[in-house]
Amino acid sequence: MLQQIQPVVEVKNPVADQVIVMTLGYFYAVDLGELICPRHHRVAINGECTCILRRECPAVKAVRITWQKAVNAQNFHPMGIIQ
Repeated sequence: MLQQIQPVVEVKNPVADQVIVMTLGYFYAVDLGELICPRHHRVAINGECTCILRRECPAVKAVRITWQKAVNAQNFHPMGIIQ
């Protein structure tokens, strides 16, 4: 009997403090650190990564967390925020 295996899309980065998010034109450039492959990701302002995982990519979560910290720290609501 065949078993269906669910793909694991939640990737936990053991060095989460090394995640770097930068703006790059209409994209966010995300460096997930050297323990994650692929290391560099591009997340569009619509919340999709250019990698195969699209919205399930951990880079999308990293961008959301970065924007939430910025909004909470500076009390502003930027245009194009991923919700």
